[in-house]
Amino acid sequence: MTMVVAWSQGRRAAYTMMVASVAVLVGLVIAGHFEWLPPPILRTPEQVFITYVTTIIVVGIVAVVIADNMKELLFQAQHASAQLQSMLDSATEVAIVSMNLSGTITLFNPGAERLLGYSAQEMRGQFIGKFIPDEDVFARAAHLSEVLGRKVNATREEVIAATIELGGITRNATYLTKDGRRVRVSLVTSVITNELGEPSGLLSIARDITAQLAAEANLLTLNLSLEARVSERTEELQRALDDLHSAKDKLVQSEKLASLGSLVAAVAHELNTPIGNCISVSSTLESRVQAFQTSIDSGVMKRSELARFLQDSANASAILSRNLERSAHLISSFRQVAADSRALDRRKLSLRVMLSEIVAALSLTLRDQPYRLEYDVEDDGELNSYPEAIGNIMAQLMENSLAHAFRGRTSGTLHLSAEVIGDDVMINFADDGCGMVRRPVGASSTHSSPHN
Repeated sequence: MTMVVAWSQGRRAAYTMMVASVAVLVGLVIAGHFEWLPPPILRTPEQVFITYVTTIIVVGIVAVVIADNMKELLFQAQHASAQLQSMLDSATEVAIVSMNLSGTITLFNPGAERLLGYSAQEMRGQFIGKFIPDEDVFARAAHLSEVLGRKVNATREEVIAATIELGGITRNATYLTKDGRRVRVSLVTSVITNELGEPSGLLSIARDITAQLAAEANLLTLNLSLEARVSERTEELQRALDDLHSAKDKLVQSEKLASLGSLVAAVAHELNTPIGNCISVSSTLESRVQAFQTSIDSGVMKRSELARFLQDSANASAILSRNLERSAHLISSFRQVAADSRALDRRKLSLRVMLSEIVAALSLTLRDQPYRLEYDVEDDGELNSYPEAIGNIMAQLMENSLAHAFRGRTSGTLHLSAEVIGDDVMINFADDGCGMVRRPVGASSTHSSPHN
């Protein structure tokens, strides 16, 4: 029977069956000797033999089943252990270190070897504090004191005990390598429990973030520099806009208000594009900075996100610089034009007197023309306005009538009138020329009733 078991289930199962069979036989012999068994069971030698054989068979079957289950469980455990070891060995980008409750290292994976410079053989059985510098022990103790609400002394043993009490910790830490370098790591420490749910050790997983923190510091410096440059350019733009408003105020007082008004509109249109670009870029950059800060705070920033943010920042800086320089050039040119204009004075005067002065000035233009200028003021009143500007507008209207309304005619009449309506004054300018009618775009022009 033992040979059959050894062939089918293996040597360990056969040994198990042999020991179990011997134990059962010894038990039956002892029980029979002391007459512990009921009399009918061992009445004859044949019955004794049958009982022994039956017992051996039953025990053998049970032993085979038990051995088979143990073999399967052992295989599964070995397979799971091999998989876990393979995972730990392949995790070269993270340092995985486990320790018992006293801080003695029990696991030191290849990632830890790569990060700290120690071999696993060197570190197994060593105290965990070997690569934790004193300043990091003080930092961990302060953090644990804040979280637990009680003072945690800055000793490695008490920090380990407090970490187990807290159930684990996640923070940035400092490791000390074999060659004396200090590396910054993102550390996650978890408590290992046994089958009873009791703490049996700690598992630390660390990722080197030294380069990441250096990049973040450089990026912060770049952001501060960029913000300073944007602020400086914004101040320059504000001063330029202030100069533009000042120049505009002078242009409004100019004798050629209509022409200068067109110039202001043109310059404002030209400035709208670079200034709008600056505002759009600044708003986009602010959103990118906020998203990047959120990514840093969450601790999941990727290298690609950092590279993309640096590229976007450089592009934004170049766009801001080009558009601000263009705005400054436009404003400088505009200021040169504005410097040649003269101011207009706003004053109070009689409506009738103002119109009579305008008619007298316009009549000089019509001195050698076959056209008449008439004016009519039904109500007189005091007017607080810019008479030179109003005169320029009337002169432009008259030039338009002479150029278009009386084309091909040897006579014509221009009529200027004013009417007081409440606190406002309505000034009307009309002629009896050919006028215009509405027509689709591209249609030939036709002349119609008087031009107003």
